[in-house]
Amino acid sequence: MPPQSHKRRRGHPRIHKHKTRGPNDPPSSASLQRRWGEAARRAQAAAEGTLSPDEAPVMVSSIYSFMPAHLNIPAGTPYTGMGSAEAHPGTFHGNLFSEDVVNLMLEQDYGSVEAGMAAMKQMYANVDYIGNEPPPGDTTVQRVDIPGIPFYMRLWTGMMDNSRTVCFHIMDAATDAPTRRPPELTIWIDEAEDAHWHSSGERCEMQPVEYYMLGPDAEVEVENFQAHDGDLIEFFVSGELVKTVRLPSRAYTGPSPPVMAGLPTQLSGNSSTPAATTVEAREARPLEVVFTKE
Repeated sequence: MPPQSHKRRRGHPRIHKHKTRGPNDPPSSASLQRRWGEAARRAQAAAEGTLSPDEAPVMVSSIYSFMPAHLNIPAGTPYTGMGSAEAHPGTFHGNLFSEDVVNLMLEQDYGSVEAGMAAMKQMYANVDYIGNEPPPGDTTVQRVDIPGIPFYMRLWTGMMDNSRTVCFHIMDAATDAPTRRPPELTIWIDEAEDAHWHSSGERCEMQPVEYYMLGPDAEVEVENFQAHDGDLIEFFVSGELVKTVRLPSRAYTGPSPPVMAGLPTQLSGNSSTPAATTVEAREARPLEVVFTKE
C-alpha cells in the first residue's frame, strides 16, 4: 500500500505541538541552565575579583545567617569564594555558596526560594555544630594539661548531642588561644567500639578536620579535632606517651550500639545502616584521665 498523505483539512484549527507556558509553570530546562550558568559566572568573577562594577554585587547566601551567633555569617556579606568568609576568628566555613546559587537550589528543591529558606531555617535550628568554637558560656568545656609542653587540650561537647561528637583544640598555655599542634606533639585515638554505630574500634594517629577538608599541606592557624563519646585519646611528645584520657560520654537510652538521632535503625537492603538489636540505657560518664607521665 502506498504511503498515505496526511493534510490538515480546510477549516480545522491547527494543533500546536508545543504547549504555551503558563505563568505558574516551572521554568524550562533551558531557562534553568542559563540561570545556573549566569549564577556560576558571577560567583567565579566575584571570587577572582573580576566582577564588573556595573553588575550587582555577589553576596554569601543568607542561609548562613541562620547558624548560631558565634558562627553565623550575616546576610549581606560579600562573596569572595567557597570557604573564604571568616566572620569570626578561628572559624572555618567550608563550601560557602553565593545567594544566587543557593536560591536556585532552593527553587528547584522546594518550589520557591521562600519555602526553601523556611526549611533551611528549621534545619539549622536542629543540626549539630561540629568544630570551630564552643558556644559562648558552654559549660561542657574542659581543660587537659599535656606534660612536657606549654600547650593543653580544650574539649567540649555542646551543640553536638545528636551525633555524640566531642571536639577539641590544642591551646597555647601562654595566650589561652587555639593554635596548631607543636611539631613534637602527636595525637592518637583508640575508638570506643560500642560508642556509636559507625565506630571502627581501631587505633590510629589523629589528624585535624582541616587535613581532610583542605589537604595535608594546608596552612591553618587553628586545627579542629573531632572524636566521639568514650574514645581514648593519647598524647605523645617527641615520641613518648605523656597522657591518655577517655573522653566523656553522654547519657543515652536507645538501640545498641547508639545511632545518630533521627537516623533510621534499619533500612531494607542498606547494609551501612545499623539494625536495632537491643535497647539499653547508659549513664553519663565524665572525662577520665587514664595515664599521666609523672
